[in-house]
Amino acid sequence: MSLTSRQDTPESLGIELLRDIRTVWPIGEPTVAAAELVKLLRAVEEMRWAEHRGNGLTARSLLQFLRQFGIHSHNKEGANVYAHADLADDALNGSNLRIVYQSISWQPRSRSKLDHATLRKQFRRL
Repeated sequence: MSLTSRQDTPESLGIELLRDIRTVWPIGEPTVAAAELVKLLRAVEEMRWAEHRGNGLTARSLLQFLRQFGIHSHNKEGANVYAHADLADDALNGSNLRIVYQSISWQPRSRSKLDHATLRKQFRRL
């Protein structure tokens, strides 16, 4: 069964996206450009985002997923960026989401065995 054949709700996909963002977020970076975040998410083979809806995750679809949780991009020097602080546990709307989100580690998931050096190599190939 392919990853995209499951019957996922927008909220469950959003939770998965939040988990994956925590996995790929560059250590020590307070902000990440939306376009870079999309590339990082699409670069990891274990994640569904390169094939999301047949064409892969886009900056627009990222915005739509995150907006449901009250997370919005900011304009910084002409680029849309996401702030790490906006993804903090206490910044999220809704207590149910906060409980789920607090259980998501900021470390890569054990099954993916990812490290940031590997992610950067994959990102440079794009």
